[in-house]
Amino acid sequence: MDRFFHSETFQTNSTLLFEAEEVHHMKVLRIKEGETIEIVNGKNELAFGTVIFLKRSKAEVKIEKVRKKEPSKKKWVLAVGISPMQRMEMIVEKTTELGVDEIYIFQTERSQKGTFSPSNQRRLEKIAISAMKQCKRWDLPKITYSSSIDEVANLCDAQYFGDLSPNAPSTASISDVSSIALFIGPEKGFLEKEIAHLHKVASGVSLSWNVLRVDTACISALSHVSSRVLPFPDKQDRDRDPE
Repeated sequence: MDRFFHSETFQTNSTLLFEAEEVHHMKVLRIKEGETIEIVNGKNELAFGTVIFLKRSKAEVKIEKVRKKEPSKKKWVLAVGISPMQRMEMIVEKTTELGVDEIYIFQTERSQKGTFSPSNQRRLEKIAISAMKQCKRWDLPKITYSSSIDEVANLCDAQYFGDLSPNAPSTASISDVSSIALFIGPEKGFLEKEIAHLHKVASGVSLSWNVLRVDTACISALSHVSSRVLPFPDKQDRDRDPE
């Protein structure tokens, strides 16, 4: 069953109006009036609706059934220094697929872009929505933009950063706690004073014996941690077709 996005809270027997990109998506998939589709809102709700109107740039869907589930008790936060847009797009897409709950994008002294423009922010949000639909998630990761690493200093119970020093322990040293944050530097890395600041609020861990690009580092870190500390949900909590 094809899946679409709408930001509203779902109510059975109510109708949703779709416009622009989601309608284009319906047409690409050749959805017809009378068909049943899945709808997610990024708020741990999944709706099943019937398309009652689909013309040009508008569509109307009647919600027939709504399923809800509780948010995960585990929380994974990624904090990454602003990097070239191509890298940021890859980071948002792949870490959304891997299950990140929140993404903090912050300014560092070596960041190549001072701030993200509104169009860049909208682009990343669209990528997160697309990845959420593709990987069958019910929740949409929150993306926050900060002007300084100081603004994202205390995010979770346990905090770690990608450490390039030769004596840094591996990700196997990461503890099993309810919430974990990992700081990854921008494309050109952290300055020494930024690393000194991170040592005050987080523990350094080695992600690889090689120096990784920022997008590879984020994907590698989440893969390592999710396989050990943030296990897959129980079978009944996973997204499946309706009964």
